[in-house]
Amino acid sequence: MVEESLASLLNPSQKRRLTVTLLYVEKALRQVEQTLDGGGSGVLYETVGVPDEAQRQAIRGVIRQIQTELAGLARDFQLEPTRENAAAAIAALMSSAWEGLEDCRPASLRRYGAVNPGLQSALGPRIERLAELTLRATREAGAKAGREPGG
Repeated sequence: MVEESLASLLNPSQKRRLTVTLLYVEKALRQVEQTLDGGGSGVLYETVGVPDEAQRQAIRGVIRQIQTELAGLARDFQLEPTRENAAAAIAALMSSAWEGLEDCRPASLRRYGAVNPGLQSALGPRIERLAELTLRATREAGAKAGREPGG
């Protein structure tokens, strides 16, 4: 079958589903590559168990094969690349972080058991500050993306 006829085998909804799934696979590959490069660490997380050099090379070889297959599918089924607005993605991530912080306020922690009376003054203002900062980052990214969060 020629490439044009392969593309005609999919209806628009099927084509969108295939595109979204292959995009997910491609992004997963990017995350795997970052993990193979050490994964990094932060204040509250540390990447451990990084494969040895032989394993990394083997995994990278499989990643290249997957990328080749993805490229062939995209070409043969005429799948268009998705354009993603980096600022909008940042705004979404920071908005999600803000939402999580809101659920860590002392009053919200009651869902998990009795709250020590000292927790309000010890944790409340610090969570408030983090929430304000994440909301500020959300707004900054949202402005760059040409929109305000929630708007």
